Amino acid sequence: MMLSIKYVIIGILTIISVTTLLFGIRTFMQFHTVRTSIEKNSGPYVLLLHGLGRTSVSMLPLGAALAEQNYRVMSIGYPSRSASIDELTDIALTTHIARIIATEPEAEIHIVTHSLGGILARNYLSTADVSHIRSIVMLAPPHQGSHMADRWSSTALGRYVLGPAISELRTDETSFIRSLEAPTNVPIGIIVGAYDAKVSLAEAWYTTSTPTVVVPHQHTFIMQADDTIRYTLKFMTEQTF
Repeated sequence: MMLSIKYVIIGILTIISVTTLLFGIRTFMQFHTVRTSIEKNSGPYVLLLHGLGRTSVSMLPLGAALAEQNYRVMSIGYPSRSASIDELTDIALTTHIARIIATEPEAEIHIVTHSLGGILARNYLSTADVSHIRSIVMLAPPHQGSHMADRWSSTALGRYVLGPAISELRTDETSFIRSLEAPTNVPIGIIVGAYDAKVSLAEAWYTTSTPTVVVPHQHTFIMQADDTIRYTLKFMTEQTF
């Protein structure tokens, strides 16, 4: 009996080790594909912005798929839990876009975001010259605020763990996100998860004319799903889903 348990444990550990190894190899290959796309590809730039509490690694599957279509991809990491939305917008978008335009004044740029990243893009639209932006695809963006932000920002622990931005994503009319205008000077497409427990379809709503598609996914990994990637590519090329 003890011998059987021993072999079961060894088998489980082996499966975990192999799975971890394969995931690591896949992630490295995706990272390499994205990183080399700037030098190897000749298409428009795509800036990828992750969500609150995530890292640029979460966007690598999407980034690799875009790089394979000749886009020059930048998966941008930013300290999502350490600054306000205004500050994060400067760090994640303003600085990077300025560098691109400085070296390539006629550059075409697309932005693809997840969750909080979409709000940074929206904030950027409200203040910057966006003549170089060709489209923005937002995955699960809390445009009307998020009920989860209401819950997390109501406690000192939630505010400490998630940082200043979480309070700016509340659903009440006085929150930062609810005070932002809805600019229409750039084509915007929204992809929402049908089983998203963090940002509902109503909370992701932008304007009545904004193309929106619902996919059968949850919030955390919506950006890595094949159908999400297909819809993203379609909107970037056709400005429709």
